[in-house]
Amino acid sequence: MVSLRLAAKYSKKRFEMQEKTKFFYICAILSIMRVPFAILIFFFIFQRIIIGAFIIFLIAALSDILDGKISRKSKQDSRLGWILENIVDNVLFFFTFLSLALNNYLPYWFFSISLMMIFIQLFCFSLLARDKNRVNFDESYYLYGSVPFFWGIPILFFLGILNNVILLIATIIILFASIDLFYEFFSAYGKKLE
Repeated sequence: MVSLRLAAKYSKKRFEMQEKTKFFYICAILSIMRVPFAILIFFFIFQRIIIGAFIIFLIAALSDILDGKISRKSKQDSRLGWILENIVDNVLFFFTFLSLALNNYLPYWFFSISLMMIFIQLFCFSLLARDKNRVNFDESYYLYGSVPFFWGIPILFFLGILNNVILLIATIIILFASIDLFYEFFSAYGKKLE
């Protein structure tokens, strides 16, 4: 009787592990899909197939939303997944902003700021990724800075309502969000070092 209970318990744990692994792979595939999407967006913008680039960009945004929701719902938000998502998101943003700048849809000064933001994010995230107990800082950077900047600017371009006033406002917002990111990062990281 005891061995039957142990077998049932082992079987249940094995099934749970298989389910968790399945969700991890789904999230990883959804994240990694954004790299080919970035290359397609780059190609479509160079070929001036703007509607195709817009559709791919929306699919990439949807995959970003889905992998986050799936990983949180299945309790699969791991350090590796977090690192992977940040890297592929920044690859997508880099290729999108680069193609827009090279085709004179975005001013080079704005591309320079975008590139600076990508490096700031990668710098902060690489230091956080080294920590096994990842420091969780305020989400305000994502809500008010990164998300509107990196996802919003291309969408405004694709919708045809991007102009220099919007770019200037976005630049001011992202600079303040970056200051907030550095403050949150160094205050949280500094506390862990003490």
